[in-house]
Amino acid sequence: MSGGFSAGQADALNGNCALVSGAGTVLGDATGISGDAIATGGAGSSGIRLPVNAKIGDKIYFANVSGQTLKIYPSSASDAINAISAGTEISIATQKSCIFWRQSSTQWRTIPLVPS
Repeated sequence: MSGGFSAGQADALNGNCALVSGAGTVLGDATGISGDAIATGGAGSSGIRLPVNAKIGDKIYFANVSGQTLKIYPSSASDAINAISAGTEISIATQKSCIFWRQSSTQWRTIPLVPS
């Protein structure tokens, strides 16, 4: 299976998982995702932006199988991830994964708390 996931792992993601590459270096030009994603590429300073249309309670499954640590940005400059300032990224090391959970209209949480 592409992206380093077995067929069983891909099925666990409900088959709705996009293969993406990180891009940009700030929130405004990071690669936007619309749901579960597996990052398969991108430079070490590149980023992924969480879905702008996520509803409270939505969960986004994310895995970084690229060879680089990637930056994951909240969906907007007014959103925060965990206790980090609004609009600020969280780094996900290579071969790490986590679940992003939309807790409120301006707050995302990660499971585990520190995914890298």
